[in-house]
Amino acid sequence: MVRISLLVSILAASWAGCLCAEVAKPNEPLFRIDEGKIYGVVNGEPIVGRDVMEVLVEEVWEKYLQAFVDFAIRREEVEKAKIDVPIAEVDDELKRVLEARATPLGINIKTPEDIERVYGIGMLETMRRAVRVDLGLMKIFHNSKKLPTDKRILAKEFDQLKRALVETRIRLAGVKIDPRELGNGEAVRIGPRPYGRDEVRQYILDAEGQIPKADLQQIVNQLEVEKLVKAFAKTKAAVLNEDDRKFHFSYLCRLKEQETGVPGRAVMMQLIQKQGMTPEQYLLSRVLRSTLWRP
Repeated sequence: MVRISLLVSILAASWAGCLCAEVAKPNEPLFRIDEGKIYGVVNGEPIVGRDVMEVLVEEVWEKYLQAFVDFAIRREEVEKAKIDVPIAEVDDELKRVLEARATPLGINIKTPEDIERVYGIGMLETMRRAVRVDLGLMKIFHNSKKLPTDKRILAKEFDQLKRALVETRIRLAGVKIDPRELGNGEAVRIGPRPYGRDEVRQYILDAEGQIPKADLQQIVNQLEVEKLVKAFAKTKAAVLNEDDRKFHFSYLCRLKEQETGVPGRAVMMQLIQKQGMTPEQYLLSRVLRSTLWRP
């Protein structure tokens, strides 16, 4: 499940991939996931909010990791310049962004309070976080005369400068995401600076921690299937090997071809890409396991 929001797509031009989460339609209520709350029980074993959160994080990890790198580089530049942006200034700028981007498309979201009311505090904090670092960069560019003082974070000139800064940092400092090159608990290293998995996880959950009820139920169902599979595998000593996965993938391809009349492998590859996965990741994913064992 990959969530791509209308609101995020509106703001993407300004924030260069700082968000990846879906936001539900304004008339679709969101549920804030509670780590300790029980959302289901399978064979006496509870499915708690943390289980749901781990599925969310796993599904979008690769997609968010690049966004996190982009954000972390921008934040490092602002920290290095010792620029502090007050929350009042952040909210004023966020209002400008919402008025400029959202209103023409008919979205009735004009203030930070509207974002919290409709989409949850996590999404509001995610947007504030992005605006804060961009305002800090804007001041750096103003001070260095790279950006005219009448240009703000929505300006094309600002976006070009921001992208160039991030690309230069990545080229010069380097970014490591391969677990074999990282220390215990690290998710990414930008130059010499490591960032832990917990920090990236929280970055994801700020935006993904509130989801529509239908999505929540889908994940709970997925976890129920997984727990049943594990119980079955334990009693029967059943082990899913690579051949099992590949055979089932071929089966899914044949089903898609029967349903659509289009070559099934092409359809499956398109679905996998929409989920932000590689074929290898899909073969090891919960998504494949749930289709493999669902009655």
